[in-house]
Amino acid sequence: MTRAIVFGCVLIAATPLGCNSYNGFKLEPYTEPPGDVVVTSTMVEIPQGIAVAVRAITSGGEDPDTGELYVVLRSETPQVLQVWPTTSENSFVICGVSEGTGIIKVYVDGQSDDTISAVVGPPISAYPEPTTPEPTP
Repeated sequence: MTRAIVFGCVLIAATPLGCNSYNGFKLEPYTEPPGDVVVTSTMVEIPQGIAVAVRAITSGGEDPDTGELYVVLRSETPQVLQVWPTTSENSFVICGVSEGTGIIKVYVDGQSDDTISAVVGPPISAYPEPTTPEPTP
């Protein structure tokens, strides 16, 4: 019985995420772009032509000092949404390219882990809407 338990743990430890306590990730923006931008671990909403820098934070990973795993984000719909890595680990820039819906694929330590839905809305205007002056009586 003991051998079976030890063998089971060794078998699990050999899997890509091992016997660690990895339990997901979250995305946090670290820039404040103009317009209404929403960034969560399950959804990105961004206007066309706007970019936001984000950091993927994992919880319970391989690194005993930081508890983080290596994360890669990749746009499955680059015609709608682009994702670029930055020089900082687990940090990316997400840019709305054209109106529509898209998918961002999440890889954790080289393994496909999750997807993030994305919606790119219309571009924001740099100029305020023109107003019609009130007629004077």
